[in-house]
Amino acid sequence: MNKKDQTELKKQFNRKQKCIARICGCYLDIDGNKKLTYGTNFLNIPEEEDLKYMKILSSVISGRLGRQLHNCAYDTREEMHGDMHRLLMGLRDSELKDENLLELFYDRMIEQLHKESNYLILLAYGAYDVPVKGEDGFTQQGESDTVYRYLICAVCPVNLADSALSYNEAHNSIESRFRDWIVDMPERGFLFPAFTDRAPDIHTLMYYVKKSAMLEESFLTDTFGLAEPVPDKAEKEAFHELLSEISREDKVGLDVVNGIHEELARELEAHQEDAVPFELSKGELKNVLERGGMDVSACSEFDELYRECCGDRGLTAENIVQHKKLDIRIRNIRLSVPQEEAGFLETRIVDGKKCLVITADDDMTVNGVPVDIR
Repeated sequence: MNKKDQTELKKQFNRKQKCIARICGCYLDIDGNKKLTYGTNFLNIPEEEDLKYMKILSSVISGRLGRQLHNCAYDTREEMHGDMHRLLMGLRDSELKDENLLELFYDRMIEQLHKESNYLILLAYGAYDVPVKGEDGFTQQGESDTVYRYLICAVCPVNLADSALSYNEAHNSIESRFRDWIVDMPERGFLFPAFTDRAPDIHTLMYYVKKSAMLEESFLTDTFGLAEPVPDKAEKEAFHELLSEISREDKVGLDVVNGIHEELARELEAHQEDAVPFELSKGELKNVLERGGMDVSACSEFDELYRECCGDRGLTAENIVQHKKLDIRIRNIRLSVPQEEAGFLETRIVDGKKCLVITADDDMTVNGVPVDIR
């Protein structure tokens, strides 16, 4: 599933398109006890409610690929012998009308959820008649040769509303507001099968997380039998570790770090229209480092260091580039410098002390107060 697939599918999530046929839910308390299960045809839901459901479900296919959204492929063994892939296929084929399969699904999800709040597990079945695209690239309305049938799931925390004063119109008074339970936007979810090249891909599940830190948990592996994607933070840390290892004997200068990030930014800009996030291979990254000013050729252990720090896969450029700024930290001081202003920075030894020097040609202010440089 790429950006174009994502955009096309997301356009279907409105009342006019009627892409959702049936929706089911399971509400559980903080101890994992089922308090409510329900299922209904989506067209039976009042308009003011179905818009809220649509907003929740569409958020599961929103966000950046490689950050909030991750293509997770099933291997052949898991498809043949894993019970979760078989369960998902059964749920889709039954159009969520098999109560026994639904109970198995809820139990599997509840077993792996971290019980930090009450939760609502929403599971919807939908179908999309994929219009044919002509040779000019435009869709031909009314013509379809593919029906994309899918499940979309949203796992939403349910929290007690904050205590507050409110106006009671019936009593014409200011009084304590009734605290009810609010369904929040999902913290995780999935789309199965993935929508790849405008067609169903039963070998891939699109996984959504609100925060990439959630990828560090084992939820995806334990629930679906899929390998956890590498979080963007972990990729950045691996990249920084690699640079540190390469320059262990001779630390790189400020100009080299700036040069590397300028080269990464150029690579990212050159691939910004790509349908999938641009990934740098080991060889491409090595070339970027050399163009940025790092003497990688002098490091005979580059291949081994790369494998130790980054494994056997490439690095997503979006996750390792510092967007349009340099983040400088010295003790408890932190400076964020726009990339185009980096030329005004230099490191220098002054009176035997290591210093970061900022050229101050223009007026300087501290806390908004102009100060004189003498």
